[in-house]
Amino acid sequence: MADLHLNTNAISRKVADLPGPPGLPLLGNLFQMAPAKLHLTLERWARQYGSPFRVQLGTIPITVWTQPDLFQTVMRERPNLYRRFSPIESAMTELGGNGLFSAEGAAWEPQRRLIMRALSFSNIKAFYPSLSSITERFLVRLQSAAKENRTLEMTDELKRYTVDVTSTLAFGEDPQRSNRSAG
Repeated sequence: MADLHLNTNAISRKVADLPGPPGLPLLGNLFQMAPAKLHLTLERWARQYGSPFRVQLGTIPITVWTQPDLFQTVMRERPNLYRRFSPIESAMTELGGNGLFSAEGAAWEPQRRLIMRALSFSNIKAFYPSLSSITERFLVRLQSAAKENRTLEMTDELKRYTVDVTSTLAFGEDPQRSNRSAG
């Protein structure tokens, strides 16, 4: 990583030269990045250090960008010029789950085309009524549980909501509606 160069505003810099919050030896900024407030911490650092800035996850330098146009460039140029943190792909492959969020190289290309079609403006616009329906169903479940003074496992509820949304967006089929009509 030491020889990785970033060209921002026509200035070539090494990742190690980027500004960023001071961290602890070997641990970097890990203890400054509480998951519940991570987004707030990154926003504060972006205001303080500008974009791009560097954080350390242990000994691994991570570059944080805030410009949407640069994010789009990175996504378009994947996997030829940019790639994800390589241990993610190997770990997911070992677990038998190398997919959309971990694939690289030739395995990424067909998945990228699929997701680009699914996330096109026309698909997202057409998807809104389904999203509204799924969200309403989720709200009714929450309100019903509250009215009945029932405790819900929110992790399970949010997983169900996420699966319903992503499945409906990706495949055009609402799994909950399919289950009701099949049963």
